[in-house]
Amino acid sequence: MKKVIILMLVGLLLFSTVHVNSSPTIRVLIDESRMEVFSESLQQFFVDFLDYPTDTDWRYSFENTSSSWGFGNAAKRMRRVSSVDIKESGKLNYSELRDYDVLVIASFVEEYTPAEAEAIKKFVENGGGLFLLADRDAPNESIASYFGVQFCSQQVVIADKTAETFSDSVRQFYITDITDHPVTKNVDQIALNEGVPILVYGSGEVLARTSENSWIDKFSEGRTDTKESDEDEGSFAVLVVQTTKKGRTVFFGCAGSFFNWVVEEPDQQNLELLANAVKWLGEPGGPYKQYRNLNDQAQQVMQTAQSLYGENSFSEAESEFKKSEDLFEESNEIYSNSTAEEGIQKAETYIEKCETGLEADEIFEKAE
Repeated sequence: MKKVIILMLVGLLLFSTVHVNSSPTIRVLIDESRMEVFSESLQQFFVDFLDYPTDTDWRYSFENTSSSWGFGNAAKRMRRVSSVDIKESGKLNYSELRDYDVLVIASFVEEYTPAEAEAIKKFVENGGGLFLLADRDAPNESIASYFGVQFCSQQVVIADKTAETFSDSVRQFYITDITDHPVTKNVDQIALNEGVPILVYGSGEVLARTSENSWIDKFSEGRTDTKESDEDEGSFAVLVVQTTKKGRTVFFGCAGSFFNWVVEEPDQQNLELLANAVKWLGEPGGPYKQYRNLNDQAQQVMQTAQSLYGENSFSEAESEFKKSEDLFEESNEIYSNSTAEEGIQKAETYIEKCETGLEADEIFEKAE
């Protein structure tokens, strides 16, 4: 009896283990290869006049949990819904991106090359998710433009004198004009910290806007609490999502909304927004999942084609073999793999046999 009980417990344990592992983890890559760091002169100013210790972490990094300007708390929240890797150096390429489900762009120092932008676009087209954060000094136009999105290219921030603020500045306020969407689930207000307006978003859907009382505050006009005559009035889009054939994108015009000090504000829901975005972006599964799905579809079509071939329905079989070949080729383009290569070769062999069979049928009909 004891042996039976032990075997039952082992069986339940194995079943529960398989069940837990059956839910794949969203794989996220945060690109900090062009991470911004306080200049040496600014570091010295903080040390000399604001009494900051010399070993302060001066990086605008998702690994920085000790400084108010770091994104460490945001990274902690992301790790609750995904696995997170941080890229610290080097150029982006598709062979690296294809192993991830979501790419987070958080570099604000220099632009990305056309080759990198093309790799990111291919990643999204093949099922990947892109979360692009804009900053007032670098709105990442080199990537956004590839998706038909344009932030305000001038050095500006959005201000609102009538909105509820979470500091003494009119550039740090809550927005509540939010559209229902999986990305904004359970999010009633977003703490906007020196946001950048999204001026063009093409076919994208706007999920969050500032109020009609907001305006674009130009740095050239100085830091005032009132709107100048040449500064445009709101409302302004700050959160836009897009859905492509396989992938998804989220554009948010306010990287500063995920600073450690902002997400520690008691009324903010920014971390919920971030977690929702990662889950929604990772839902398609990225290139790795897409190629496996295509292989499964190709195998099913292959089986149908083989059945038709066995029934000597060569014309119908040839058409199905070609469909299978196309699916395998698409899979191999997304993620080079031996299963697709073998499937392509197998389909080509059968297509030749079908053509031979069709020729034999034609000869037989003539002879008959």
